[in-house]
Amino acid sequence: MTQAKAAGTHAVKGTGIYRTERECTSQLPAFNRRLAKLGLRLTKATECEEVQGEIEAFAPAFEAESDIPMSAMTAVASIFENEKVCRAQLDALLGVVAEKNEVVVEAACVPVAVAEQEEDEVKIGQFQPMVVLLKNKPTPQPQRQNLARR
Repeated sequence: MTQAKAAGTHAVKGTGIYRTERECTSQLPAFNRRLAKLGLRLTKATECEEVQGEIEAFAPAFEAESDIPMSAMTAVASIFENEKVCRAQLDALLGVVAEKNEVVVEAACVPVAVAEQEEDEVKIGQFQPMVVLLKNKPTPQPQRQNLARR
């Protein structure tokens, strides 16, 4: 979600990977440093927001500006019961999603809860590969007009 703010400045809004509220709060300074290292300037304090649909999951939400147009994106893969299998899938996901115009902000296997509707219970202890990245948006090139007479 990127919008032009001022000449040469572009708004970038996104979230990090899921974590517990305590982890989210304690990791905010490192998360903010990572964003700054990637060329983003925060325009609003980064906050830990509760992730809707997940049990006790929070993600750092940020609003920043950049000199180049970019958008924050999140890529996920299937849910796995085994964290080791999840990590292997995370490595595979990183090989697919991070293209030359994309920079990984965070990547991890995040714990998720899955609601089993038939059994009316919530299954915990499962993991999902998640990658948060910044994708540079190509700047529109001026269209050349063909002024040749026919």
